[in-house]
Amino acid sequence: MKSRILPLILVIVLCSLTISCADKTGTPQITAINGAWNLKSVRGGLGGVNDTYSTGQIVWTFDDTTNVLTIANNIPNSGPIAGFDSGTYSYEFRSSSNGDFIFIDNVNKGAISFSINLLVIDDGLASNGFITEFER
Repeated sequence: MKSRILPLILVIVLCSLTISCADKTGTPQITAINGAWNLKSVRGGLGGVNDTYSTGQIVWTFDDTTNVLTIANNIPNSGPIAGFDSGTYSYEFRSSSNGDFIFIDNVNKGAISFSINLLVIDDGLASNGFITEFER
């Protein structure tokens, strides 16, 4: 009896996970991004950039209720790092068959992936692109 029930339970669990994760609008369900993220590193590009940053130097704060990103660049005279000056920007996430992407002020900034403590943006430009990492 147990040998018949276990496969059935596994099928039900897999189907429910697939259905609950299905994206009906083309917008990924990314809500855990809300809050402050510290720029950790920017690497890549033709010149082989590999810059690291200390906690608090550059902070991106996402507000998922208003879809506003606030960037605080606390490095004097550094100019835009990771493509943006300090300020506020609109953002949204979009899904495609190639993954989930972040758009900042309606510009695709790259594929986004994250866990509880790590956020990665890969602009997807093969040999001269950048990978930007943030941590909580």
